[in-house]
Amino acid sequence: MADTPICHICKEIMSRKKFFSPTSLEVEQCLLCNRPFCVRHKEKKETKGVCEINHERYYLNHRDNQSKGKIFRNMEHRNIEMDPSNAELGIIEKVLMEREEIKKKREEEKRIIKEATKGEGEGTSEAIAKREKNLQAEEYY
Repeated sequence: MADTPICHICKEIMSRKKFFSPTSLEVEQCLLCNRPFCVRHKEKKETKGVCEINHERYYLNHRDNQSKGKIFRNMEHRNIEMDPSNAELGIIEKVLMEREEIKKKREEEKRIIKEATKGEGEGTSEAIAKREKNLQAEEYY
């Protein structure tokens, strides 16, 4: 058990509460902070291997690891830094690319939500009850 990697979030909880319930959860390496994490502490929004910590804050607090290319603010930042074609770019160009990628991602999420909610009111129980009520009112008159 000593050489088995432990989730860094579980370790933090264990150090604060002095309690740890060892479980055989699968441990992955986070793509953003480069630390092990378990399935329980996986980021809910990301589909790739990312833990649930605030990576923006972690990146700001650990400047010594920034230059080594070990930690990243978000997946967009990671993708830009890992792409060999971006090696020649300066920091400002990379940050602008990152912001543009985040903007595209948000617009895509909004589009997907809009598509999903399009025509949503037609099949809901409230809409069906309203239609039935209108039909009954028409029959009454």
